Amino acid sequence: MKKALLLATLIGPAVAMAQNNNAPSSYDPHDIKITGYLQTQFQKAQSPGITSFSGGDFSKNSDNRFMIRRGRLKIDRVDTYSSIVFQLDATQDGVQLMDAFIQLRHPSQKGLSLTAGLFNRPFGYSIVYSSGYRDFPERARVFQTLMPRERDLGGWSVTTLEPK
Repeated sequence: MKKALLLATLIGPAVAMAQNNNAPSSYDPHDIKITGYLQTQFQKAQSPGITSFSGGDFSKNSDNRFMIRRGRLKIDRVDTYSSIVFQLDATQDGVQLMDAFIQLRHPSQKGLSLTAGLFNRPFGYSIVYSSGYRDFPERARVFQTLMPRERDLGGWSVTTLEPK
């Protein structure tokens, strides 16, 4: 019983304060909208071949490199009852599927939605907020280590109370 109470005390605030930023480009009904961005990075090391957390280890004879950190392409569609989001990330390491999910909602119940597919983990503020909303563009190292892909495959229901 004590362990269950301790677990509820530790996890409760994270669940209660969870945010949901799994969203299309806007909730105004629209046909297909295509958005994206490119983030590049240049790194200079003190010596050739060093190990690095950000971007992986340097090659044996190199002390600098230019890389594409993020190359995102997002395609979404919104109608009255649903939204569909599909997002790819293309870097020098290849192309990865970032988001592929559907959100269902009812216009009269604005605080209730059901999301299913591959989307951001609904955990705390750091994971679900995009870099445009966070104080710092990069997520904390602890989240990069514990949740390296930051994505979750499954379903999630969100209910928020709206003021009257």
